[in-house]
Amino acid sequence: MSEIKGNEYPLSKIFSSDFDFVIPPYQRPYAWTDKESGELFDDLYSFWQNSSKDEQYFLGSIVLSKKENLPRSEVIDGQQRLVTLTILFSVLASEFQPGDQVKNDIAFYINEPGEGLIAKSHPRLSIGDTDNKFFRKYIQNMNLDGLLQLNPVNQETEAQSHIIRNAALLRRKVRDNLTSADQIRDFAVFLVTRCFIVAVSTSTRKTAFRVFSVLNSRGMDLLPTDILKSELIGAISGTKEQRSYTQIWEDTENDIGRSNFIDFFSAMKDDIHQGQSQKEHYRRVQERNTAVYH
Repeated sequence: MSEIKGNEYPLSKIFSSDFDFVIPPYQRPYAWTDKESGELFDDLYSFWQNSSKDEQYFLGSIVLSKKENLPRSEVIDGQQRLVTLTILFSVLASEFQPGDQVKNDIAFYINEPGEGLIAKSHPRLSIGDTDNKFFRKYIQNMNLDGLLQLNPVNQETEAQSHIIRNAALLRRKVRDNLTSADQIRDFAVFLVTRCFIVAVSTSTRKTAFRVFSVLNSRGMDLLPTDILKSELIGAISGTKEQRSYTQIWEDTENDIGRSNFIDFFSAMKDDIHQGQSQKEHYRRVQERNTAVYH
């Protein structure tokens, strides 16, 4: 049996060399809107302003498929917070000029520095194949000015549109509320030292997915189509096949829009339930007729 472990970590530990986060291909794309991102920032900022220095802010839990003593961490649940926090770090770092020590200190939680003179830095989070290059180019390279010149309506995926809108909102909130370099630095220190996440990890994907299913059947904010996608595509053996079916799923979702996609599955569910009800009705009629004539 695969052992399940749960530990509480500050963000300084979550975004460190202990974890190399990978979003598996069958996971839903990044879906947080500026509503969720704005609420997260407002909660963090309010807590920072009104709490004592020894109080901790709890950011919830994430579920990982992770072998002990190895950094690679397949994110079964928690993508939305990890991506949004990375965007927030990028926004904070982008408020400083290249070469500024504070910028470098914040950037440490976005990319693990390479060792030696020629080694490249390594992003601490890799998201789905379709959006990873976009995320790397603008968020993890801290190119916020370039990102915010893009029109969110014209992007390849809804996830990329969310990234643009959330980055724009978080930049506005940072500039409205953190009015000096010292405040930005102090807020960043608060994030990495006083904000905590519980990481629930297990060495097998099957067990991690079971934990994920239990958590999300008890009120976590996932749509039925997201859970269905994880169940169906996560059950496929072979990364190549998973990526292929994930691409088909996401292309369809992007073509018709996420809300229409959800409506489509809801209609299918209603049709199935109606068909089952009709079959049950006919079965009962047949049983009654059999009883009458025999």
